Amino acid sequence: MSQTPGVCGGDACMRNTCIPVWELVSFHRLGMNESQLLDNYATLTATDLANASA
Repeated sequence: MSQTPGVCGGDACMRNTCIPVWELVSFHRLGMNESQLLDNYATLTATDLANASA
């Protein structure tokens, strides 16, 4: 994860992407499971999702 001023409003993003961590956490809280998240975010891995949850 990284935070860069001017990218995604300075929110933490997943490595080498513009996918905000809060977005993944929100989808998970709304009931989306890991498999669905990985299908929708093909550049992410299961390890990335675990790191986002941490």
